[in-house]
Amino acid sequence: MENKAFIQKSKEDYVLTPDEENAIQRKTEELYEKRIAPHVPDISPLKRETIIRFQKLVFVLDHYFEHNEQLAPAILDSVWTRFEKFLDDLEMPKDLQTEVLQDIKDYANIEANTRTGKQLAEYEISFFYFKKSCDVRMQRHIIRYLNQQSPTSSRAEIARDIVEEIEDDIDDIEEDKLTPFNGNRLLEILNSGNKTKLEEYATFMRSFGNIPQDLTQRVIEKLNKLESN
Repeated sequence: MENKAFIQKSKEDYVLTPDEENAIQRKTEELYEKRIAPHVPDISPLKRETIIRFQKLVFVLDHYFEHNEQLAPAILDSVWTRFEKFLDDLEMPKDLQTEVLQDIKDYANIEANTRTGKQLAEYEISFFYFKKSCDVRMQRHIIRYLNQQSPTSSRAEIARDIVEEIEDDIDDIEEDKLTPFNGNRLLEILNSGNKTKLEEYATFMRSFGNIPQDLTQRVIEKLNKLESN
């Protein structure tokens, strides 16, 4: 019997297997406890559940990108509608919702363009990783909104998000080799043998003067190991 990664119930649904569903639920709750809970200790149970469901949908969308050659507009539209519903439940104004969700919609366009032949390396490195790290910013902005703070990120926070996203690409290389559509720009460059594009990474990270040097150095050392292999 053919092993299906998912079961398509309708044009609007993207349905995971029970194992995939459980794995994403665990990942979501772990992330919530690590990244979100410490910053919103007094949140109501209802809003806590809404944030968890919001983040779970981010991971489901990521899974959809990784495992499907064609991206169905109906499924993406359903995802955007569900995101907006979650933000409605958090009583977030519509104009702020639009701002919070714009980057993830832009990243969805990047994923869609790879299905029509565009290479990830064709995107400028800072633009690509800014968009790919959008989920971290969304978490931050939702937390700040709930804490009645300005839902924005500083230049230093954005720089750190980008460098950590690059580190994730490095750490995920072996796993992503097994994923048909992984969105790993660095892996694509390694496979192409483009040394100029690979060397661009270290140069790019050294351009940030507003993030911890130990983080930059750690990621550059990982890159150096890749280049030597």
